[in-house]
Amino acid sequence: MGEQLSDEWVPPVMGVEELTRLTAVEPGYPTYMKEQIIRWVVDTSTLPNGAFMPSVPQELSLRMKRLIPADLGPFTSFLWKAADDLLTNLIDAMLYFRLGRSYRTADKLASILDSSRSEWQVQPIGGRSRITQRIPTGVQISYEDVVNKTALAGSLLAEAFEATYGMAPNPNHAYDLSVKAVETLACHAFIPNNTTRATLGAVIAHLQQKTVSLPLIEKNASHGETITKMMRLLWEGGQRHGDGNYQHVSLAGAKTAQALAFSLVAMIHEGLISTF
Repeated sequence: MGEQLSDEWVPPVMGVEELTRLTAVEPGYPTYMKEQIIRWVVDTSTLPNGAFMPSVPQELSLRMKRLIPADLGPFTSFLWKAADDLLTNLIDAMLYFRLGRSYRTADKLASILDSSRSEWQVQPIGGRSRITQRIPTGVQISYEDVVNKTALAGSLLAEAFEATYGMAPNPNHAYDLSVKAVETLACHAFIPNNTTRATLGAVIAHLQQKTVSLPLIEKNASHGETITKMMRLLWEGGQRHGDGNYQHVSLAGAKTAQALAFSLVAMIHEGLISTF
């Protein structure tokens, strides 16, 4: 068996355009990738002794509310004809509902997607493997670190991540969860005695009456303005905040809100925002 090519490998004879194509994130499933993806689906639906498990497409039919052939030949043909979105949803359903041997072979699928630099990746969310859009590795590691440290706020951030980068993005819900993640920590940290109006807006009003300090050494900086500006951007970025029904929030807006929430949650949790 040949050695697997690493991301650092570059062909010795290659033009700039071809190198750019080789290293770019790949949208959809080109033929060279799709064959391995379909093989994964089929292998995952097959017992170690080679017997096909019709229970996998049958369960998918029920979960996805569409007819999916339960015989190996028609099932494979169905996979080849499936549009990229449908194939991705099908794979995510297999992982989520742990159909066939998917829970044992998720690492194999992750390797295929990573090696081909697919726009999709396998990520653990809520104790299950899921298909999500790819984000930079360093960002993912930092994000997971904050999520794992911050209890309820981290749980809300994880849900917001799924609502933003998952198979069925819901920008309104993602935005709402991002606000709630910050509120969970900020209200407890800055207005613990406010039990009647514990919102991010109340935190902002409180901080505007305080001197806010960050552990930075630049001169003439207004740390309070920086923090309250970040919070206000998050709080007022949705046209209808506070009721879980943000109107006209784009996916890009949800990603921006999540980035703001991530930074604020991290700083509040680490005790980096001092007030006096």
